[in-house]
Amino acid sequence: MPYKIPRIISGYVNVYKPKKDVYLGENTQSFKKGTLYDHWIPNDFTVVKHGGNWHMIGITHPKPDGFVDAFSYDAKTIHEAEWQLFHAVAKSEDLEGALKEDSFADEPKLLYPAERGDSINEIWAPHVCAFGGKYHMIYSPGAMRHAESENLYDWTVKGALFSGTGSMRDPNIFFDSGRIIMVYVEENRLEYRVSADMYNWSGQQTLYTCRYKNAAFESPFLVKHTGVYYLFCCIHDGFNSAYDNRTFVFASETLDGFEGRAPLCILAAHAPEIIEDGDRYYIASAYYPYNGVSIAELAFE
Repeated sequence: MPYKIPRIISGYVNVYKPKKDVYLGENTQSFKKGTLYDHWIPNDFTVVKHGGNWHMIGITHPKPDGFVDAFSYDAKTIHEAEWQLFHAVAKSEDLEGALKEDSFADEPKLLYPAERGDSINEIWAPHVCAFGGKYHMIYSPGAMRHAESENLYDWTVKGALFSGTGSMRDPNIFFDSGRIIMVYVEENRLEYRVSADMYNWSGQQTLYTCRYKNAAFESPFLVKHTGVYYLFCCIHDGFNSAYDNRTFVFASETLDGFEGRAPLCILAAHAPEIIEDGDRYYIASAYYPYNGVSIAELAFE
């Protein structure tokens, strides 16, 4: 069947620009607890609406030593101190009302290592969704860990749901006909599991294997539009910066139909989040085309 092709139909608006802040994580080689740092860099993030507010929660850390831009950096420090999450909020009933420069304002950062009690300090690529009267956050790496909240500000860590290799990361939750589907990255594959309650998950199944040489897909996001599943994911192969802005889009009528398919298109976004607001779609991107988070409108044509 012919598929509709997702297109970015507006310019990007840099809705979140991280402000200077005091680093409250543990000491690292470059960063000291209690020190004010002027420049922060966010990465994979999640967007969720609560009441009349839109919330963004995602990876952040002060700009590391040796980082000039996404093409010029020290590979040893580029992810240093990604140990807490930024939280930014915009007040608007609809997302269109929040599409203004710097409309998302920083709130206190979330889930420092001392608040989590995890076996590792890193906290990567959170996905937040509403289910069962509360908000659920799934985060990585190395395992899919779980936290819960009633207001998106105060979180209770619940522990790991399941574990994998050190490359297990980047969860995305998708609700589909009574099923909760979690898509995530492990090595060069996009995998998925299914749950009915957010706590108990099926065994792992492969959604898509990246066959590009020395590459892996990152930041998967699953959408269903007019009965078709659309899979958005960006690629990392070392050739297009540390914040690669090539987002591949695949389509299939079934979850088991993605394997081996060619992409429908490539969109310019890093760590893409697809936001549905009424009958309108938007794509949000980290770092590209500006530091922070930027949003553009998306259409299926």
